[in-house]
This record gives sequence, C-alpha cells and structure tokens, in this order.
Amino acid sequence: MDSPSEDRLIKPAGILGVCLLFGLIVGGWVLGKQIKETRLADRYVVRAALAIANGQNVPDVVAQAFTKLPPVMARADALGGQIERAVVDLAEAVMLKGCEGRVFPAIVTDVDERGARMQLRDQPVVARVAAHAVHPGDAITVRLIATDPERRVIHFERVA
Repeated sequence: MDSPSEDRLIKPAGILGVCLLFGLIVGGWVLGKQIKETRLADRYVVRAALAIANGQNVPDVVAQAFTKLPPVMARADALGGQIERAVVDLAEAVMLKGCEGRVFPAIVTDVDERGARMQLRDQPVVARVAAHAVHPGDAITVRLIATDPERRVIHFERVA
C-alpha cells in the first residue's frame, strides 16, 4: 500500500463485506422461514380451493388455519424487515466510521414529528436529522456527528 488513505479505503470495504455476508446469512434464514410459512399458507389455500371446486365444504382444520395464519405471516414479515433494517444500519455505520465531522449534501425524503428523513446525495445512506421548515425534495447540508457500528447508529446535524 502506497498511502494511509488507500489502507483506509480497503478496511471499510472488508468490513462492509462482512456486514453484507452477515445480512445474506441471516436474511437467508429469515427467507427460508418465510418461504416455509408461505408454503404452509399456500397448502391451506389449495386445500380450500379444491374442496370448493369439488362442491365440498372446506375442511374444519383448513378453516381454523385461516384464522391463525395472518398473525404468523405478519410476524415473519416483521422479523424479516427488522433484520434487513439492522443489516443496512450496520453497513451505513461501518461505511461512515472515521468520517465524523464531514459535511454531506442530502435530500429530504420525508418529514414527521421526529424531524426529517434524508438521503445522502453521494452515499447510499438514509438517516434522520433534526430539521424544521423543510419539505420532501428540499436540498440540505448535514454534518456527521457520530457513528457507532456496534449499536448500528449514525447521527447527523443540519448545517444548511
């Protein structure tokens, strides 16, 4: 390696690779669980459709399953979403580690009582920032205040 800056570029890439691998492993486990639960739901739907197509009553076990399946499927979807968000948060925190104090251009994507949700213009990072009197589509400038990969947290402040 010719310079410290090259070394700094390679280390985060290696860590990001680990984050992505972790995401694939955990995501694969969740996807496998979701597929299994979806197949179970499909099995009940097919049994009900066959019964109806053949002029028969839907079996009681199938009718009872229809009342239990929606919460099971909702939990599987929620778990998948939580894991996906955790992996993305980890990747963002690792990618920005060492960039504290740097100023980034961003675009506001949403606003609510917690402030603005924004997308950095030059990095694949979505985060929240305390910002008032902004609207979706507004260009803002933010400073990275802190990163904590262990907690999967990044913190920005609006500077313009």
